[in-house]
Amino acid sequence: RRWPAAAAEEYSLLLVDEAHHLYDNAASRAAIERLVGPRTRRLLLSDVSQAVARSIAYPAGAADVHLSEVVRCSRRIVAGAMAFQLGGEAKLLTRCHHESTGPPLRSFLFDAEREEDGGGGSGG
Repeated sequence: RRWPAAAAEEYSLLLVDEAHHLYDNAASRAAIERLVGPRTRRLLLSDVSQAVARSIAYPAGAADVHLSEVVRCSRRIVAGAMAFQLGGEAKLLTRCHHESTGPPLRSFLFDAEREEDGGGGSGG
């Protein structure tokens, strides 16, 4: 990644997607913050269930907004993803925006690699 040394002009809005990855990294966080001026507002898009760290240094004063309605996935995808979500009982509040059930989900099973295979073995 190439980050500018500083903002050439002041931005009114800075949108950061995948903020849970970028703000967890000190160098990335510093590079983003160099783009923030006195009147710059930030919109950080993040999914804590995808984060490696649980304690991320987001800017002070940031408000949390929890989205619970999925627009781009079918009801089956939303239901299947619940097994991987954090949030305990709150994840049951996630719902699909539309009524499309969608096609059946297909399972794909892969053999786990064993250490003695060196990553290139057949797994069996």
